[in-house]
Amino acid sequence: MDKTGFLNDIVFGWIKKDFERMINEVPVRPGQAGNINFFLALCVLVSMEQLGGYLLGKDKGFEKNVKEYINRCFPNPREYSIKVLKDIYRNGLAHEYFPRGAVSRSNERPPIFKDDIIGTVVLDAETLANDFLNSLEKFKDELDEVKYKKECKK
Repeated sequence: MDKTGFLNDIVFGWIKKDFERMINEVPVRPGQAGNINFFLALCVLVSMEQLGGYLLGKDKGFEKNVKEYINRCFPNPREYSIKVLKDIYRNGLAHEYFPRGAVSRSNERPPIFKDDIIGTVVLDAETLANDFLNSLEKFKDELDEVKYKKECKK
């Protein structure tokens, strides 16, 4: 698939539209189960990992891929600690289904904060997802044809 097809079909088709449906069709119900906090957070993290590999021209693992993606595509990269995203959220959600911190869906900033009341770090999945959706245009601008083709050959 060429770069234009990848961007149109995969990034702005499947990825973006799936996230929009998750966010828009599963309304937040405070204090209730079923808010897709965990799924939303994990899906954004693995999407950034994959797309970061395209920016690098090679899959270099979660930390390098996500750092590249956030630094190049997010307008607010300092709000995101790659180590916290990996150790507390990505690894906990991917390997155990449970994060090692809390996950909210309140769409408030900062997206990662320490909650002194519950005594843990909190990731706001809605803020992360909206930042990711807003970053896709920048990803399109940043995606280099040569690095895209190199990563496609893996």
